[in-house]
Amino acid sequence: LRIVVNHCASPVDRDADGMQRWRQAVTRLASCPNICIKVSNAEGYDPAPTDDSLRAVQLHCIESFGPGRAMLATDWPVAGLTNGLDAAGFDAIWDRFRRLLADFSPGEQRAMFHDNAEALYRL
Repeated sequence: LRIVVNHCASPVDRDADGMQRWRQAVTRLASCPNICIKVSNAEGYDPAPTDDSLRAVQLHCIESFGPGRAMLATDWPVAGLTNGLDAAGFDAIWDRFRRLLADFSPGEQRAMFHDNAEALYRL
């Protein structure tokens, strides 16, 4: 059974203890080889998103699951409706993803932008 955890595992509790619990939960989920994560709508769970706060969440997901079990998604236009932030606009999300993955190899980038979803959803 393949399982996809959606929306960066929804880090709702944003105080220091809540984020630590979220990081531990993501790491624990990643220990199961049949679970993948969709790196999407990090903006929806951050009351004051910045590039740094979103990057921290997104990178933890990717580092925990690895480029072979992480998929990027915008959750657009829903993300913009939930918080009305410019950070949740389509162009802003994809530009942030491009910067986020700048240090990953071309193959790793292709996997997260496309190949993992194609394989998982049998497209």
